[in-house]
Amino acid sequence: MNYNVYDELFASSVFGITSVSTLLTLAFSIVSYIFSSLALYQIAKRRGIRGAGWAWVPLGNLWILGCIADQYDYTVKDVRHKQRHLMLWLYIALFVLYIAVFILLFFIGFRTIDYYYNDSYINDLIGLTVTMLILCIILLAIAVLCIVFVNIVYHKVYKSCRPAQATLFTVLTVIFSFLAPFFLFACRKKDDGMVPPAPAAPYTPPVYPDQSFYPGNTLPQG
Repeated sequence: MNYNVYDELFASSVFGITSVSTLLTLAFSIVSYIFSSLALYQIAKRRGIRGAGWAWVPLGNLWILGCIADQYDYTVKDVRHKQRHLMLWLYIALFVLYIAVFILLFFIGFRTIDYYYNDSYINDLIGLTVTMLILCIILLAIAVLCIVFVNIVYHKVYKSCRPAQATLFTVLTVIFSFLAPFFLFACRKKDDGMVPPAPAAPYTPPVYPDQSFYPGNTLPQG
């Protein structure tokens, strides 16, 4: 076997491994999306949340996830939150920034080519680069906020379904985010945490016995 044959075998092996990895990743992503959407749909439908079908739509599933967390807070804690709004707008902002950075990269590439032939474009190139760096910092900050907030919402959803396992599910979701759809799927038929706390009993002041009647005590003389 000559050198060219080894090159062809190596290229074929790399192509095969890459193709299989891509197909497996795609299949896992599809399965995860189906599990997550089905779980959110069933939970929302059973609990009477309007628009449960949005669980199957990208971004709409985040709205339903936030609605489930809001309903839990209101039912159990008697607190009105708008996590569904915050969740949706954070991810919309993240998506818009991704697009903006992607477009800026194209402009920087074109200006870099122009600068190669004409150095008068240096100011444009610097301006675009600085703008992209600022957008990247904002993008990173929003991405961190999204990760923190979505894990808080996941915890509330887990607590509304299976409070005993909520902490474990949340910790594993933070470490291995790809497990979240499967935890949601495991919780989809449970409502164990959707029970408001029992009202506290009215306060009754303690009744102390009259110490003057205990044996050995003498009544005060009048």
